Amino acid sequence: MTCSVPKGAKTMGLGIEEFIADSVIFLENMIDDLELKTRFIIHKMRGTNHSRKYHNVIITDKGLQIVPFTIT
Repeated sequence: MTCSVPKGAKTMGLGIEEFIADSVIFLENMIDDLELKTRFIIHKMRGTNHSRKYHNVIITDKGLQIVPFTIT
């Protein structure tokens, strides 16, 4: 399932998606040093001890690369 959450919204979709889903991952774009960057955070992943930190997503010619989130 994929949901889009408008900026400033308190819930996603109808509000029940997060309850039903086994995993909830938020992707967001941000401007850092005049560059558009994509980061993600895992809000929920049933049955795992997942990271609770932001990670950057870098798109390369070999696919997606996940790296620790840093602000420059």
